[in-house]
Order: sequence, then structure tokens, then C-alpha cells
Amino acid sequence: MRNDYVTPRERDYLAKYLKKFYTYQFNERYTIFDFVRFFKKRHKGKMVYFGTGDEKVKRRVGSLQSMMLVSGSPGTGKSNFVLMTQILYGRPFNLRKNVVYLPKAMEISNKMRNLEFSTLNVDEAIKAMRNTNHYDKDQQETTMLAQTERFKANWIFFLIPNFREMTKSMREGSSEFRVVLLYRTETYARVIVQQKSPNFRSDDPWGDKEANFKYEKIIKRKKTITNTDKLKIERSLSNTVMDFMIPNLELILPNVTARYLELKAESRIDELNSKQAERDKIDKWRDIIAPKLVRIIYDDTLGLREGARITKKALKTELSISNELLNKLLDKGRKL
Repeated sequence: MRNDYVTPRERDYLAKYLKKFYTYQFNERYTIFDFVRFFKKRHKGKMVYFGTGDEKVKRRVGSLQSMMLVSGSPGTGKSNFVLMTQILYGRPFNLRKNVVYLPKAMEISNKMRNLEFSTLNVDEAIKAMRNTNHYDKDQQETTMLAQTERFKANWIFFLIPNFREMTKSMREGSSEFRVVLLYRTETYARVIVQQKSPNFRSDDPWGDKEANFKYEKIIKRKKTITNTDKLKIERSLSNTVMDFMIPNLELILPNVTARYLELKAESRIDELNSKQAERDKIDKWRDIIAPKLVRIIYDDTLGLREGARITKKALKTELSISNELLNKLLDKGRKL
């Protein structure tokens, strides 16, 4: 691995390892190679020129962008599965350019703009795309790009522990496919690929009600659910496209997975430093603004003595600060 790029040699080694792995799984109908081929064909399309002269641009026609939700319990191998898929996709893959660690929504949208016919791994996507943050402007922009930048034909993975925690627009609008890491054993993990119902009026586009009914039926009968039970139920659902097994990527390309964890740890440190810098900045502004507030109260420039209601607009004008800073200071004050 050089400059965080996965080399062609590493890609070839992974492919050879997987081919050997699947020779021992002769009862399996699908492999991760089928999965990658299915989506690469979906994204490829044809390159066509539009316009003339300086306005001439080259775009893909007949291609589709895939927004894929990847869920599963901690430790089932979501990150390793997506890394494996990105490497096998065959396009240049960089652990910095093609991965967003501990993301902010603006970071996701910026990378989505800069990629074309490539892959993007949004690790811990729940941090930026949680359903309770649907008023966040950066999140709204990411959702908009997911719906309008389809001509770039990218394959974007959102890694989440729980499917229901994602925004409704991502679950029922932008995302047509989802992957569930159903379980993991000592030698492999089981991957389920599902497609959203084409019935846009459906109140259960992913077939979760049907699945829940089947799981509850087994629980009532024998109290516990085995991996065999899980697989049988998921395979029986009408929206399940395929399922396959994958080995542990850490055993195949340990340098790649170790570097992935290093970069994720670095992002965590950067995030902590960024939060501290933001707190220091707000504290500095608070020290500057405090004397101004004293003057406002003493001189009664906002009519406090007459019971006037103070608006944010009037307060912002008196303090000579931006609306964004005022909101941060007010939010800071509420937490004190």
C-alpha cells in the first residue's frame, strides 16, 4: 500500500484468496464477485459528450448511482465488507479519498461531488445522517446530492448499526438497496442484499413487517433464533436479492485494515481537537460580548425596563455579531 492507495498487487491477492475461499463453499449460489459485478454493470453506462466548444462536457448516460445502507450489529464486519467491495470494484481506491471517517454531512457532500464512477465509504454515517437531525442544512444538502448527482454513477455506502436510525429520506427515498451483515462466525460473515419495493406507496418498502412476524413466530415456538433460522427467514423475503459469505479481510490484507483503523483513530483525535477549538472560540467571544451586555442592561437600549420583548435580531444588532454566533452563544448558555 503506497500513499494510502490499495495497489493492484493487493487487489489481485484479495481476488485470488476469495476464489480459493469460494471453492470450499460449493453449496453457495452467490459470491461477493456476483455482488460487485451486478452493481458495476448498473453504474457503468456509456460516456457521451454534451454541448459544443468550451461548454462541451462528458457524462455517463444509462448509468445509475447506488446509495446503499449497510447495517449490522457491532463486530459483524461492516467496515471490512465495504473495504473488500471497494477494492474489488477495480477503480483506484484510496483510504483517504474514498472513505469518510466519523463524518460531518458537509464532508460527505464534498467527497460526493469530487468522485465519479467510484466508491465512497461513509463510516459511522449515523453521526451525520441521524433521523433526529433532519433540520440540519448540511444533512439536507447531502440528501439532495444523493438524489440529483446520479449522473456521476458512484456507489456510496452508509455504515450504520441500526437501519431505522437513518433519515426517512435516505431509508425510503435515496436508498434503493441495503446490506445486512446478518451474523459472523469464526471463519466467515453472512451478507444479505435487499432491494426496496418498487411500490412507491408501500408503508413497508423493505419488508420488515413480514420479517418481524416470522422472527416472532420462531421466538414464541422455541425462544431462541439460530443463524440457520435467520438465514432461512431472510432468504424467504421477496425483496432479498442475494446472500453470500465473506472471510475476514484482516487475515487477507492486514496492512489495509490496520491503516483504516489508524486513519479512523486520527479522525477521532481531530474531532476532539476541533470541538475544543470551537469551545475556546465561543469562550473568547463570550468574554468580548459580556461588557456589551452590561452596557445594554445599564443603558436600557432595548427597553427592558418597560417590559419590551427582546428579539434575536435586535440583540444581534446591538452586539454586532452574526446570527450564527448568537445561536451558538445562546445554545452554550442553555447548557451552563
